[in-house]
Amino acid sequence: DKAEGLLWIGTFNHGIKIWDLAGEEFLTLPCLSSLPSSPVKAIRPWKGDTFLVGFDGQGVWAVDIVSGHCQQILSNSDRHGRILKGNGVYDILVDGNNILVATYTSGVTLVYEHRNFEWLRHLPNDDQSVKVSHIYAIHEDRDGDLWLATN
Repeated sequence: DKAEGLLWIGTFNHGIKIWDLAGEEFLTLPCLSSLPSSPVKAIRPWKGDTFLVGFDGQGVWAVDIVSGHCQQILSNSDRHGRILKGNGVYDILVDGNNILVATYTSGVTLVYEHRNFEWLRHLPNDDQSVKVSHIYAIHEDRDGDLWLATN
């Protein structure tokens, strides 16, 4: 986070750490200890002081560095009303108010601003579908074209 001078560090089994470059110390947000102890695969700025964190096996969490609030916002359960087809999150792309989530086995979930969902995944016998549903990364080029890294 260049604007705030913070370095976000995703760990393999200890959630995330946030290093204050100016103060040369880790930030102590109480909610960070409530994050899953699963590998962190993606950290992306979202809205204002809130970042999205993608965990392998635990979906997508929102972390607000000002309020210190952390919560799971996307998962493969319906308790939040925001469904991913799989919790193995490997990448996140924030496109304005829309979120694209790449998952290990379930393709890409597109979450539109008004909470509408669309899934991009492999469909047998459909040459226009994603070739496989193991998506490792998402990139949007300067022309607005989406590129998906698959296995």
